[in-house]
Amino acid sequence: KYLHPINGGSVGLPLTFEWSKVNGAQFYIFELFDSKMIGIHQSNKIKDNIFTLPAEIIIKMEKNKLYYWKITAISEEGAAIKSESNAPSRFRLSE
Repeated sequence: KYLHPINGGSVGLPLTFEWSKVNGAQFYIFELFDSKMIGIHQSNKIKDNIFTLPAEIIIKMEKNKLYYWKITAISEEGAAIKSESNAPSRFRLSE
């Protein structure tokens, strides 16, 4: 489950994303997309359930534009774990 930012919400800086832990996950992959679902950023392996977007990505983002984010939990075997967090969540970067 996505915890922050909430789906459809506006968020300011720092741009930190948080989600519920997924049972059996060894790590997570964070992905950021523009309003057309074109990939902007994909993280390396994240061990915890929180991620702060790097400044070099944030400076390329437009305020009040719609963005989507997605988390993929990866098991010990290297497979994606199906969960409600597999669907992208949307947000806007506030002024």
